[in-house]
Amino acid sequence: MPTGEVSSNVLFSAVPLGAVTQCRVIRSHMQGSRRSMAYDLYTDQQQQQQQQHVLRATKTPRASMLCRYSYDIACVHGSSAVVGRVVSNATGTEFSILEKESKQEAADTWREICAVVYKPRNSVFGHQRGPRKMAVVIRAIVNDDAADSSAACEVSLVSKYRTCVANNRDQAEKAMTDATGSIVVLENKTPKWSVNRMAYMLDFGGRVTMASSKNFQLICLDCDHYVAVQFGKTDRDAFTLDFRFPVSPVMAFGIAVSVIVRSKNSTGLFLI
Repeated sequence: MPTGEVSSNVLFSAVPLGAVTQCRVIRSHMQGSRRSMAYDLYTDQQQQQQQQHVLRATKTPRASMLCRYSYDIACVHGSSAVVGRVVSNATGTEFSILEKESKQEAADTWREICAVVYKPRNSVFGHQRGPRKMAVVIRAIVNDDAADSSAACEVSLVSKYRTCVANNRDQAEKAMTDATGSIVVLENKTPKWSVNRMAYMLDFGGRVTMASSKNFQLICLDCDHYVAVQFGKTDRDAFTLDFRFPVSPVMAFGIAVSVIVRSKNSTGLFLI
């Protein structure tokens, strides 16, 4: 991802095959507010050179009682326009990452490009314990916009995911896609329990330095060594975010925001 002015095409395009984009997410208080938080996305190079961030996510008023979390994603370069949105269901267990269909500021039509589904964890005395279980459903990015018909976008990605799970119940080792191949499903890599450290462990290649409930890696079901997204804590309000094909910058950032806001009240043993 370039460090100069960033176009919306780059923000919503998948990282090229063979490339890895390494970024930082910084959490800070909104100016004039002690409770509202902002989340800023930098490339590693931008942060080292103390340049302006690429994307910023800020909390917005909920559209209805059926939505627990709502965050706008704005591109700070150029017009500082809102280019994406992260919204959840009423319980905060499902998130949709939306792309603004029209580039005009006044337009208010959105298209779902990614969904995050948080699965129930093991329950001990009424409290969920152990590492999180999550699935990410990505709408495949095509070069020809006309190839993605409006009819295909009418079905939610969560609904498509549930259909895929049902169809592949006896073939869990295979990557899940729907019949048209229009979605890709990623799931978090299962960590291993370390007796020595008494914690769940994942290898982040030195990119993550603090234990946190927010740390995760997303993999394809049929290729568990291919980490499409990894996210983890390096300081109280700092995180690394690395991603590659088939994920775009806005998708990766939206996934990270959903994890951060949802982990505020989480409990249990987690990853380092």
